[in-house]
Amino acid sequence: IGRVTNPLPTEFAAGTAVKFIPNLIAAVDFTKPLESGGFINIGAEYIIAKQFALRAGYRSDGDLKEFAGLSGGVGFQAGFSPPKPPETGEETPKPAALGIAFKIDYNIFKTNLDFVHRVTTSFVF
Repeated sequence: IGRVTNPLPTEFAAGTAVKFIPNLIAAVDFTKPLESGGFINIGAEYIIAKQFALRAGYRSDGDLKEFAGLSGGVGFQAGFSPPKPPETGEETPKPAALGIAFKIDYNIFKTNLDFVHRVTTSFVF
C-alpha cells in the first residue's frame, strides 16, 4: 500500500467586534490561508426585540483586490429561563438556572457558481 500524505490546511485569522449601541454590533476580520491570498470580512448585526436579528456583510476575494460580494441574513431566537427565586434577604445558595434556547438562522451569499442559501438550527441548553 502506497503512502499518501495530505497535510491539514493552516490559516491565520484575527478579528474584532464592537457594540456601537445596545442593538448594533459591527465586526471585521482578516483570514490568511498559508496556501493562498488573504481575505477580509466586514459585517453588522442589528437585534430587534431580543428575538430577531438582521445581518449584512461584505467579503473580499482571495487576493484582497476586489470584493466578492454582499451577504445577508436573518435570525430568530426563542428561549425559556425559569423565574428567579424570590429575594428573601438571606444569604442562601441559589440553584443554577436552567436556560433553554432554540435558534434558527438564514443566510444568503453569492459564490462563483451561484447564490448559496444556508439555514442553521441550534438548540442550546
